[in-house]
Amino acid sequence: MQKAPATYRVNAKFAADELDYADMVALAETFVRWAIEEQEVAPDRRTMLIELGVDYEHLAEWVAALIHEHQDFGIRLRAA
Repeated sequence: MQKAPATYRVNAKFAADELDYADMVALAETFVRWAIEEQEVAPDRRTMLIELGVDYEHLAEWVAALIHEHQDFGIRLRAA
């Protein structure tokens, strides 16, 4: 099993235990969209949102690789 990727702000084990691939992709897209489109976001907050988006994107890629590795497309995979 592949080791969880390093993240900026997200606890990888917690995220893998609580979210599936689709959730992670949706969160990644939401945080990045929020960082880009919101007019009233302070620069440090915008950076934090982008870091969260990148974290969830990397976690989603990791989960997809685990699913592919195990060929278990029909079940929700949880990281150990």
